[in-house]
Amino acid sequence: MCSTRMIPDKAASLSWLSESLALSSGLTITGSPLNGTNSLTPSPSVDANMKAMLQNGKYNWQGTSWGMNQDIANGVYYVYVYMMEDYYTDSSRRTNVSLEGTQVATGIGGLAKNSWQKYGPYAATVSDGVMNISFVGTAHESAVMGVSIFSTSGTPAPGGETFVKGIDLNGTGGTIDGNSWLSQSAATSSGLTITGSPMNGSNSLTPNPSVDATKAAMLRGGIYNWQGTSTGLNQTIANGGYNVYVYMMEDYYTDNSRRVNLTIEGTQVATGIGGMATNTWLKYGPYAVTVNDGVMNISFVGTAHEGSLAGLSILNYYWTDGHTANGTPIKMSFEIDNGWSHTQVNGIQQFTMNESELAGKYYEYDYSRVYYR
Repeated sequence: MCSTRMIPDKAASLSWLSESLALSSGLTITGSPLNGTNSLTPSPSVDANMKAMLQNGKYNWQGTSWGMNQDIANGVYYVYVYMMEDYYTDSSRRTNVSLEGTQVATGIGGLAKNSWQKYGPYAATVSDGVMNISFVGTAHESAVMGVSIFSTSGTPAPGGETFVKGIDLNGTGGTIDGNSWLSQSAATSSGLTITGSPMNGSNSLTPNPSVDATKAAMLRGGIYNWQGTSTGLNQTIANGGYNVYVYMMEDYYTDNSRRVNLTIEGTQVATGIGGMATNTWLKYGPYAVTVNDGVMNISFVGTAHEGSLAGLSILNYYWTDGHTANGTPIKMSFEIDNGWSHTQVNGIQQFTMNESELAGKYYEYDYSRVYYR
């Protein structure tokens, strides 16, 4: 299991701590969890380092608790939890998560075999110099493979997200997560087309974790499709790099009844998401995507009972001057070179450097070589 402090996933060049190093850096573990490993191939696929992280974890029996207590500066943080279903049957591992004594997630996990998921962000305020995280298994053994912690103050990660669009599927829209979302009808008048003849549905459940009235209304409505069928959401949008989030709620009368595979721009980005306890909701993502043809193509396929989505949000992700979240996007002149052969600049083009354009590419800028990743 790996633990890290203020290390974002996008900054691949930054290192996570091993458990042994974390224990030497202020981490204590309580409750005697079991260590476990697997040799499965994670789905969706990941690089070798992340694969190794997902193939090792901490386990505890159903109904038992274990904790991670991390020395950390007082402040506000976002916490993410990584889980993988490594049991021999689907939906066998689920857990409740508490931060600073407050339960922030109920029954997360319940994935298809081999599938992994990053859950969060869960907000926590630390006032005593120690972040307390605890896990309770709610099905078979629970398993946690890794935890990442982001500071919401101080120096932000390079870049920031700008809200572009939120769509309340089969809903009336409103202010959700601090942004103005469109109703489905307004969205279809603003470049959204829906394919595959999904069904509309609604429920009267109380979402868990609790939310305000407008967000609860969004989560109680959605579009549904039968297991094995596909629904498309095609949104006209400016070309560029985006992060996509989808919102799901388990509104069937038995746990773990709704799961979907999610595809964006022709690439499957999530497998078997959903599978939660009844009433539970989660925001999945971010899923990074680059649009080149003026239309973002999103589709989901139900993989258990009926698949459903309650809402989705689209945010632009970019690098900014001074590494300031939501600041002015960087613009500079540079020449892209995917190899290592150039000895001089022989052509200059002006680009706005979205994060998706930077990732994994080599640039020659003012005769200086920089590799962004």
